[in-house]
Amino acid sequence: MQFSQIFGGGGGRQAPPQRSGGAQVFLSSYKAYSPAFFGKNDINKGNKIILPSSALHELARLSISYPMIFMISNPQMGKKSYCGVLEFSAEEGLCYLPYWMMNNLYLEEGSEVILRNVTLKKGNFVTIQPHQTAFIDLANPKAILEQELTNYSCLMKGDTININYQGHDYLIDIVDCKPEDQICVVEADVEVEFKQPLDYKEVPLVKKTSHFSIDEEQKDKQKIKELETKFVRLDGKALTEKQKQELLKKEKEQLKQEIDFDPRKHRLKHGIRNYNKVEKSTLFEGKKGISLK
Repeated sequence: MQFSQIFGGGGGRQAPPQRSGGAQVFLSSYKAYSPAFFGKNDINKGNKIILPSSALHELARLSISYPMIFMISNPQMGKKSYCGVLEFSAEEGLCYLPYWMMNNLYLEEGSEVILRNVTLKKGNFVTIQPHQTAFIDLANPKAILEQELTNYSCLMKGDTININYQGHDYLIDIVDCKPEDQICVVEADVEVEFKQPLDYKEVPLVKKTSHFSIDEEQKDKQKIKELETKFVRLDGKALTEKQKQELLKKEKEQLKQEIDFDPRKHRLKHGIRNYNKVEKSTLFEGKKGISLK
């Protein structure tokens, strides 16, 4: 049974106070509208909505403590999300929601929503996935995200939130939250992990070829042609590709040896002699008695 059927369908009617674990619960229905009907685009920054002043009085009467967080649901579609409150200046029976929240809840202008106050645990971890690579290409996306999340009271796993930066809207999926699927981010130290954007595409690495390597390839092709005319198989068939490469390899090795040849490493020890080895004792044989002056 729908909430409107229980309480007559009049927007802005509060249900009789209920107790949950000894605490009274705020429960009310409103007709939801986008910021275009309120004339205040600040609503789109974050997930805080605008409620009528009667809601503030009821919350004060129930002693609902700060931060005020609500589960907001679309009873027609069975969709829900979580939100905070920006101010209490809406007309009676109405509330104003960010565009992205209305999209998440499949709401049309004037659709009925049900609000119920909740208490969420403070978050310590969240995984996000931007829809656009343009977001992570910003100068410091993590710092931008941390700043923009100050406009949010809570986050819910599965929601798609909107970050507006320098006039551009960036949609971001909340992939995971810890310690629970719904977390409070008010005055919380939250670690943020990024996943690859939905539109991200791997850029194939292009192997750069230098002019030097191109010249080498051309020289190799020319050398192989020369080897094909120089070497002929006995069976008269053309050389196989493997034989061509082996001949080219040997040719290069031989050329390298010629280039690297160092005559100093191959010199003859003591040089070349053009006389026979003679014993010193026979040099002056039969010459005794001769003195040299």
